[in-house]
Amino acid sequence: PLITGLSALILQAHPDWSPIQVREALRRSAHRALSPSCDVGWGVPYGPSALEAEGTLYGRVVDDRGRPVQGAVLRLKVGEGTMETSTSPQGWFLLRGIPRGRYELDVWCPFYAPYATYISLPEWDEILLGLGRRCSPPPRLVCSPNPVGQDGTVFSFPLYGSKRATLKLFSPSGELVWSREGEFRGEDAMVRWEGRNMEGRPVASGVYLCVVEVGDRRMVAKLGVVR
Repeated sequence: PLITGLSALILQAHPDWSPIQVREALRRSAHRALSPSCDVGWGVPYGPSALEAEGTLYGRVVDDRGRPVQGAVLRLKVGEGTMETSTSPQGWFLLRGIPRGRYELDVWCPFYAPYATYISLPEWDEILLGLGRRCSPPPRLVCSPNPVGQDGTVFSFPLYGSKRATLKLFSPSGELVWSREGEFRGEDAMVRWEGRNMEGRPVASGVYLCVVEVGDRRMVAKLGVVR
């Protein structure tokens, strides 16, 4: 009944929308839009966002084998500014509040060639952006996006044939803020950090130091956090 009522409100505000457009508006406003599943679908929709669904850019980023790409950074040039977001672990992305028009969209992700295209809004179909074949990983630690925003960041680094790696994040004062140790598969690893300390609280703005140890190798990178 709640979905039916919300659909009626959407059609009252936008009588020219088709059933497919109403469905997409509900999906894009839902709280699990970036992580839909077979169990709970897209989650609970949010009415105000559904009414403004025309101004959303929604879709997935995949690699040349159709696998979702996590941590890809999307930059949409809007006027003299830029809107930016990154993909979820399932490869989904969502940008809201975009005026009607035609825009240039750039996609960047570690170990992939840069990708650029043009999109026009409103766009009701889910956009599928396919990156090319993976490049050889650079022998360094990459943090993307950097500085870190509300969606966190993804650490990418080569494994040099090892299966275990340790990540440690230190505050400007040298205090250990967050750490992660585990086993990984493949030639390189990608680890998401949500911008929180080991107690689950958001860290303060500042410049942090990330240290990754893989076997007898150590990689270091500076990371900015902006609140």
